[in-house]
Amino acid sequence: MKKIFLITLACFLMSQVFSQGKLTFFSQDGKKFWVIINGEKMNKEPSYNVKDIPVTFKWGKVRIIFEDEKIKPIDKNVQVV
Repeated sequence: MKKIFLITLACFLMSQVFSQGKLTFFSQDGKKFWVIINGEKMNKEPSYNVKDIPVTFKWGKVRIIFEDEKIKPIDKNVQVV
């Protein structure tokens, strides 16, 4: 019984370690933008909604660049828990 419990606990912990979250960015006013995380562009074309970005980091630098050059880019350091 103790072995089964330990194996089940180990499987549960492994699934928690390897689980990934996903990020979504959107613009409330419909302005199109690019999302860059840790220097990697997440969307090729500007969009007002960027979905399902896999989270593979604990800390990341996020930069949002708008298609409209009059809007200043947004730079943030984020922590994913």
